[in-house]
Formats: sequence, structure tokens, C-alpha cells
Amino acid sequence: MKQLFSIVGTDGSGKDYRLAQIMAKVDPGIFFPLSCTAYHHSAFCANPALSRTLQRLGEEADRKSDAALKGISLFLKMLLFGQELRHLQESHQAKVVLSTRHPVTDTPAYARLFIQQLAMSAEDRTQVLSRAQSFLSPTEWKSVAALLSLVKDRMNMEPIPDFIARTARLDWTEQLKVYIHIFNIPLPERILFLNPPTATILERLQARTDRVRETHEQALFIQTLNKYLEQALSALCAWKPEIKLYATPNTGEALDNTIRSFFSLDN
Repeated sequence: MKQLFSIVGTDGSGKDYRLAQIMAKVDPGIFFPLSCTAYHHSAFCANPALSRTLQRLGEEADRKSDAALKGISLFLKMLLFGQELRHLQESHQAKVVLSTRHPVTDTPAYARLFIQQLAMSAEDRTQVLSRAQSFLSPTEWKSVAALLSLVKDRMNMEPIPDFIARTARLDWTEQLKVYIHIFNIPLPERILFLNPPTATILERLQARTDRVRETHEQALFIQTLNKYLEQALSALCAWKPEIKLYATPNTGEALDNTIRSFFSLDN
């Protein structure tokens, strides 16, 4: 039986650290990592060139403080999740995939943050795909356009920025249902929700020197995003009570015990 376990939380919550920690303790023939959104960091990545292109697009958005472009780059990265998941399950016979993030829970939270909290005009949204294309080579844009073409029919040909903005106004459960259809991926059997204090998250983000500072890396935005993630996860578990949600304490033995329970196949 193929399973998907997902680690979710805001940027700086420790998702990649916990993924590496878990992978160091489990059977690599059973558990396979899926690092969303930096898929190309994994040796198992099916499409590293496209993953790097999307990362560069997000970094360009951060440099220019272009919230709409940042939102589209995140959406594109979430679209790639399904291809990478199927590659692990089919080509590598992965029994359990451990992912950081999950598109069905993360996209509603980030979309609501970007639509409601960041200054973004209707014109910004309308022209965002043109701006994305202008930053990429023809070959890179061809790959991005092919990725977008996979979901146009599922959106009834509605422009993607309009679709995201409209969907962000639905209640959480309805958004989850929409994005299950859009991404065409399974829900995780288990979710580990990392929720450290905002001050800890900001310290971790500020300590990173190998990346462009992201558009939403401010205390208010992090707190708001964390609240949206909590609400989306609560709605998901109310709708799908069979999903096991492991919400972590901040530190100490209780945190370690929660993480051990999350990836154990015995419970």
C-alpha cells in the first residue's frame, strides 16, 4: 500500500530539518523524501530543470517585491508536486513518501494570505503571467506553459490568477475540495504540523544567508499564515477524520515523541 505523510508549517518552522532528521532514522527502501517546493534538492527529482526554473522565478518575485508573481510561482511549484509524487511511487516503488508541504492544505492558506494581506491590485494579477514569461527563456517558458496546460480544463479555462483569487474567498472546506480536483493528488494519511513561536521562525529565517529574503517574511504575515494553516488543517480533519494530525509542542521530549509517532508505521 502506497502512503503519503506530509510535514507542514510556515517557512522557517523546521520542515526540511525534520524531514532530514526522520530520513536519517528510517528504512530508505520504504521511506522516500519529497521536498516541496525545492524538488531539485533531491536525487530522486523527476524534473530538476523545471524545479530550478520555478525557484528562480520565485526569487525574482522576491527581489522585485512582486506579490502576484510570488503567488504564481508558489502555485506552479505546487502543480509540480503530483508529477514528483507519482515518479517516486511508480519509478522508485516508494511505499511511504515523506513530503514537506502538501498542495491541498498549503495553497488555500498561502492564497488567502496573498489575496487578503499583501497589496495586490487586479492589474498586478492580470499581467502576472506576462511578467513571468518575460523573466524566462523561451525554453523555460515552454516547460512552464506545459505545466499550466495540465490544469486549464480543470479550471474551466478561467485565467489562473482570477481562479486563485475567487477560490480564496470560499470557506476552507470548499477550497480543499477545489484543490483536490485541481492538483489531482491524494491527501496525506498523516500530517505533522510544526508550529514554533513566531520569534523562533524569524530568527531562523534571518540566519539564512543562501537565499533571497521572501516577500512575506514579516512577523504579522507569518502569524497570519500560521493561523490560516491551522484553520485549513482543522477543516481538513473535520471533513476527513481518518487523517491523523500531529500538532507539535514547541520543544523537549514531547516534541521528539510526537515526531516518532508521526513516522512510525506501528500506529
